[in-house]
Amino acid sequence: MSTWLPERIVDISSRLSRWYYARRYGEMARWLGRPGIAGDPQRRGFIIIQIDGLSYDTLVQAVAAGHMPHVARLLGERRLVVGSWRGGLPSTTTAVQAGLLFGNRDDIPGFRWYDKEQRASVVTKRPDHMRALRARISQRRLGILRGGSCYVSVFDGDADLALFTLSSFHSQRFFESARGLGLFLLFLLSPLRVLHLLWRILCGYLRRLWRRLKASTRRNVVNLLDLITPFLSTAADVLFTEVQTFGIIMDIYRCVPSIYSNYTGYDEMAHKAGPDRSAAFEALRIIDRAIRQVNRMRVRYRRREYDLYIMSDHGNTPSVPFSWIHEGTLGDAIRAHEDVVGRDVAM
Repeated sequence: MSTWLPERIVDISSRLSRWYYARRYGEMARWLGRPGIAGDPQRRGFIIIQIDGLSYDTLVQAVAAGHMPHVARLLGERRLVVGSWRGGLPSTTTAVQAGLLFGNRDDIPGFRWYDKEQRASVVTKRPDHMRALRARISQRRLGILRGGSCYVSVFDGDADLALFTLSSFHSQRFFESARGLGLFLLFLLSPLRVLHLLWRILCGYLRRLWRRLKASTRRNVVNLLDLITPFLSTAADVLFTEVQTFGIIMDIYRCVPSIYSNYTGYDEMAHKAGPDRSAAFEALRIIDRAIRQVNRMRVRYRRREYDLYIMSDHGNTPSVPFSWIHEGTLGDAIRAHEDVVGRDVAM
């Protein structure tokens, strides 16, 4: 009798959770054209959340300072363990994702490079370049996301649904982009969610303007008169974060076997302000809230069991512009060196 009652309570709670989430997300999944269960729900699935550009040392610092309270709680309860790993050379998102999703990072020397055989520059941000690179690294290899979903990534890992993924931006996968727009529109159907979104964009924009005002008192690389860029970057960060989090929650409801999502807000802010500045830690707090939402769905909706992995591709190092330390730019220094070498050779 003493063991029967707790088991009964857990069983009733599980049924109520399934009913609640079916009511909440079932109709949305049907509108998106993806209503059914994806794969065998008896097999364990996995969720990989990538925090772009977060080093091990900065993660430890952020957790200790209270910037990532949910991750800190998971660590404290031993439901999550943390460890460092070497991303390899080059430690860029392109190379790391290629190795993670396809098991092949061969001949990816950087974020951008010159291909001598093709006699062309390769830039990671160009979808056509990434499609060609994906075709090369995926030859005779299966991606780890087959049957799953991929959000805000360079490569798709053979995912069935790849939204905001550079290597998948082409006409053959147009309907996935349209489905992504549908996901965004469904996300906006809730008036409370829209108000919350607008409030976060407004607060984020005002914080960025305040930081620019404070930056006017010291040497910086920010254009203080540019008021449009901080608004656009704030809106993009908030929208991408909210929509991809919503997509992951929908995938958990549908029992998608493999889910990969890359949160880029911290990396972008670390490049602009520095990896250990308040603006970068603010981006980590936003990502921590997204992790909390995903983990809550993972724990409460147990139709498929999921393993949760939180990882990063590389870190960021504090630095200052070359011109602040030396007279002129790096290009000026190289040209001056070439002139000196040229004169020595001529003599």
